[in-house]
Formats: sequence, structure tokens, C-alpha cells
Amino acid sequence: PARAPPPYEASNFEPEATVDDGSCSFVLSACLDPLAANHIPGLSGIAAVTTISSGCEYAGCTNPDAANHDPRATVEDGSCERPPRGCTQPAAANFVPAARLDDGSCVVIGCTDPAR
Repeated sequence: PARAPPPYEASNFEPEATVDDGSCSFVLSACLDPLAANHIPGLSGIAAVTTISSGCEYAGCTNPDAANHDPRATVEDGSCERPPRGCTQPAAANFVPAARLDDGSCVVIGCTDPAR
């Protein structure tokens, strides 16, 4: 049977034992999600091993202002795309519907003299 990879120590290790009776029990905490960047394949099905899926890391764009932000991403992979910038005021003459960040360039045409 397959054995747990080192450096994991059996949870029931007996330092005084001189004969291995095959009763060693291991608990591994590793990422089992195949979609994760740090997925460790082949851990399930190892004899005498209890595997706990944890610590998974997902590569992607972590910048919430990016056009392609991935809310599941936990590790920045450099794929972030700068969001479209422009005028975000619908009443402006130069309104850019695709803009997600206002760049301060809006031009609103109309009366600018409140005293008349």
C-alpha cells in the first residue's frame, strides 16, 4: 500500500515501538481541489491517511477595480486588466458607457451663470 509522503508523522506514533504493526495513522492538511494553484494530486486513497482539504490557493486577478476581477482568486497572477476609464456621468456630452472609473474629463454643457 502507498504510504503518506514525508515529513508527516503518524498521529499515533509510538517512539518505544520496535516492530511496525501497520497501525500508523496520518492526518494530512492539503489542498485537494484540482482547480487550485497549489493542488496536491494523489493524496486521497493512501492507506491509513485522513486528508483534510484546506489552504487552497486560486490564481487570478485579485484587484477589485480590474475589469476581470476574480472574487475567488487568492493569489495575484498578473492577469488584471485595467478597467476602462472615462466620463461616467450620463448627462455629460462625452459620457463613456463602458467606463468603470471616472477620469474627471466629463463635460456637461449648459448655463454656468446662476445670477442671470
